[in-house]
Amino acid sequence: MAESVISIAVEHIANIVKKETNVVLCDLGSEAKAVCEDLEEIKEKVVEAQQMKKTGYSELFQSLLAQLRRIAYDAEDVVDTYVSETESGVSLINSLSLGLVNYPRAHQASKKLRRLRKQVQEVNAKLDKYKEGSTSSIERRPVRRSQSSKGHREAYDDCIVGIEEDVKKLVMMLVSGRKLGHDYNEYQDASDAADTDIDINVLAIVGMGGSGKTTLARSIYNHRIVQKYFKHRAWVTPMRGWGASEVLSEISKEINRNTLPNIMITKSPCLVVLDDVWDWEFLRETLPKLIQYNEMNELCKDFKIVFTSRQHLQPFESPSLRWHFHETQLLSQDNSWVLFNKVSTSNSHGKELAKEYKSLATEMLKKCGGLPLAIVALSSFLKTKDSIQEWEKVFSQLVGKEGPHLYRPVNDILALSYDDLPNFLKPFFLYIGLFREDSTISSEKLKRMWIAEGFVQRQCRIEETFEDAAKRLLQILIDNTMVQVVKRTYAGKPKALRIHDIMRDLCIIKAQELDFLTVYSDEMSQNNSRRAAINLSKWSTLPIENPHLRSLLLYGPGDDRDKHASIGKQQANLNLALVCEKFKLLRVLDIKGIKTSDGTMPKELGNLIHLRYLRIRSTNIRELPKSIGKLRKLLTLDYWNVSSDHYGIILPNVLWKLRHLRHLYLPYETNNSKEDFKLHTMKDLQTLCGVRGGNWMLKEMPSLSSNLRKLNIQGISSSTQMKTLFSSPMITKHDHLYSLALDWYGFMLELGSLEALCWKQKLQKLRLMGKVQENMPLKLPSNLKKLELYFTQLKESKSMEALGKLDSLKYLTLAKDSYIGSEWIICSENAFPKLEEFKLRNLQKLVKWEIKIRKGTMPCLRKLSIVSCTSLKYLSEGLKSITTLDKLKIERMPTNFNIRLRKIKELDANKSGGGEDFHIVENIRNVVVQDSCTPLFS
Repeated sequence: MAESVISIAVEHIANIVKKETNVVLCDLGSEAKAVCEDLEEIKEKVVEAQQMKKTGYSELFQSLLAQLRRIAYDAEDVVDTYVSETESGVSLINSLSLGLVNYPRAHQASKKLRRLRKQVQEVNAKLDKYKEGSTSSIERRPVRRSQSSKGHREAYDDCIVGIEEDVKKLVMMLVSGRKLGHDYNEYQDASDAADTDIDINVLAIVGMGGSGKTTLARSIYNHRIVQKYFKHRAWVTPMRGWGASEVLSEISKEINRNTLPNIMITKSPCLVVLDDVWDWEFLRETLPKLIQYNEMNELCKDFKIVFTSRQHLQPFESPSLRWHFHETQLLSQDNSWVLFNKVSTSNSHGKELAKEYKSLATEMLKKCGGLPLAIVALSSFLKTKDSIQEWEKVFSQLVGKEGPHLYRPVNDILALSYDDLPNFLKPFFLYIGLFREDSTISSEKLKRMWIAEGFVQRQCRIEETFEDAAKRLLQILIDNTMVQVVKRTYAGKPKALRIHDIMRDLCIIKAQELDFLTVYSDEMSQNNSRRAAINLSKWSTLPIENPHLRSLLLYGPGDDRDKHASIGKQQANLNLALVCEKFKLLRVLDIKGIKTSDGTMPKELGNLIHLRYLRIRSTNIRELPKSIGKLRKLLTLDYWNVSSDHYGIILPNVLWKLRHLRHLYLPYETNNSKEDFKLHTMKDLQTLCGVRGGNWMLKEMPSLSSNLRKLNIQGISSSTQMKTLFSSPMITKHDHLYSLALDWYGFMLELGSLEALCWKQKLQKLRLMGKVQENMPLKLPSNLKKLELYFTQLKESKSMEALGKLDSLKYLTLAKDSYIGSEWIICSENAFPKLEEFKLRNLQKLVKWEIKIRKGTMPCLRKLSIVSCTSLKYLSEGLKSITTLDKLKIERMPTNFNIRLRKIKELDANKSGGGEDFHIVENIRNVVVQDSCTPLFS
């Protein structure tokens, strides 16, 4: 990863030299450029050395890489420190005099850079000698992967837990429903015929390292039905550098023939397993050739390929390939316990200990997070321990910092995923180690942090924004199963992410080896990393002194999955002025769950002139200082979810100085509705959320950034303000807007105003909160995927019919008197053709809601919520015909409504009545019905 560190440092220094306006930097610019050129030159040699396919790097080479990494870090520090010291708190008017005052400082900085150049030259000479001396040791042929890790996998292949149904289903897919006597009939009864009759010839088993891909593939390969049907089978582990010819040759050897034609001359079915495929391009080249070779030579009548991989991409198109993807899942708690027992209780001592101390074993199992490989590693380790004292010692190691070393076999396998990443992408993955264990990570937050750190800029393609590039790079990590998507937007984009605990352990180990980051939780860690995350509920003072930090994440108690966590009593106290004084080179500062003594952000915030990302969440900070206007490089200001009590939130009118701001989130309680509130200077602004409407809109809207993708304005107080918004170039001319949320009061919005949105192809999320005047039919953008209406007071049936005609709509919320009619009958054909989730909330006047099932009515509906619609008499009979409905939630509804849905026992039926609508919901898998007090059933 040394070349990645060098590239990021060089890019950063070059940008400063190019963009910095302070005349004093002219004295430093030539030296800074020279260092960049030297580092770029040696970086190419490093890349060349790493591409030589050696069996391993010597300690000398590793030492040279470490020296280069440190030189790159030091060069960054020299330039950033110089800029910080000379520019912080200084106006350009005094720049000429500063040249005289700061000449000694410039001289010292130049001297340091010259010293670093000399160090680069020394490393360069050593690298040349190393390359000359190591040429003879270069392994020209491809190298097989770690056999030790492979052997570890095979050691638990017989421990099949939690995948029995997957094996049945995939076996039946591979044999394509052929009649195989008793074996087939037995499995056909247990399988879903609709799934197993799919005609495929390529089965992809994908998942993160250690999740059981090989175990599943081997279970299929050795299955009695597969052995009976496929007369020829081959299990191949491809080496690096292989192509189709090498695979064909290896298949021939596996089936004990000289060539592929000879072994397939009988035209019998053949199954080939390619285990642990690391390269998608290898598949793109090899799979079609294998299938075509078989078809052209008429070798076998049924040729199937199964492969396992940590990468998960969309199948590439080919007329000869018919795909099915199967993703391995982590084990449930029950199945984790079953697997644990299979391995750890193979001796009498282990069986007794597991039985007597199940609670201790369960706590240790939690550290495995359902990852089969981790469970086997832990179980195998405990199998050698004969006393509870030894088990307790293992437990203490697991919860301490020594834990990851117990999982060395696991780490060895997971490290393959890391090693296979392109070097430029490794910093992106390592950065995830800063996030809390078990936390849910916002994909938007992560991408903006990457951008602020400078990782993304060098990877941008032509006409690609930083955000688009970050999105593409994140997808590569997802495809390589380095991170897991736990929630997607209704447009299918990753919204929330998670990294497996053991993968995170590996991430932190790798990062600490590179001085990349440190996580401070219970124990002191190294103090020279470039990035740090500190849990302040564990520390009374900051446990770090390193002034060269670039990212600092500070958080108190609470869970990142709860955006409202850590407010009030749970907040940790901290002197933020000290933070701003200590770490002046920060680019990223994330504060969550922190309490200050006076509820303000200190004026020392202005010292952080390199800051590009500032996030303040779940705090008592009610006031930002005027000095925030000095943060001219700021790209993201995220200031949501503040505990303001009865005080207002004070925001100085200096944000217009932040000309490079791209994402702005403000609390709804701020005083930004003033007439002189300015935003037009932010030409790169993409996100504007939390601002309050006001007369400032009359001046600012016509010149607001044309790049806006997300706009959320609260409390618009006049029709003039609203008309200015809808007539702005952002709406009428540019089509970048993806999400729009408007909240207004004191006037009625004419539906005709919304017509201005109809042509916008990229607008997919719309939220309207305020009265509308139905003087014409409702017209909305056809590409909407998510629509939320509040207080709109719609009452015309034509408006409701218009909602059903939105062909792309997946999510619909009608809440708080958005509809005030007493009846709503959905009877049109093809109504709501893609709707998946539907919420009816607080529609107090709705008495009758029915769905008359016609052709194509709600064919995709999965979730339905009805909350506080207190006049509604009964549930629509038509719901019974919507077979896709998987979840029904009824809350705060009248008791009479709930009783109709409740299953009544025969003995009580004559007495109590009720249950008339139970037949509507009895086939819905997940039903929750509760009134305002007591749940009836779930």
